Amino acid sequence: MSTKTKEEMEIMVKVFWAMFINTIWITVLVNADFRDFEISEDLPTRDYVFNAEFDDFNRDWYIKVGSTIVLTLFISIFSPHFINALILHPLQALKRKCCWKRYET
Repeated sequence: MSTKTKEEMEIMVKVFWAMFINTIWITVLVNADFRDFEISEDLPTRDYVFNAEFDDFNRDWYIKVGSTIVLTLFISIFSPHFINALILHPLQALKRKCCWKRYET
């Protein structure tokens, strides 16, 4: 593998883990109820953090939190393609239509 390919692979893996942690784990932790754990009593912000309404994965959790995670994942899947489909493709079509005399085939 070339150095450039190796560098791009390393960046891709780091971006994957950053998105995974940001999308899944932070969403789960923010919506978790840790009031029953002793460690949460020592936190100075325990009244504001880790005291959500869900103490387990139940139907309401999947409706509120799970649907948010799925929506975020769908946006992450399709958002890189919107630039190509909505901006670059129409510009290329316009360029072919308006500037066809400049280029020889």
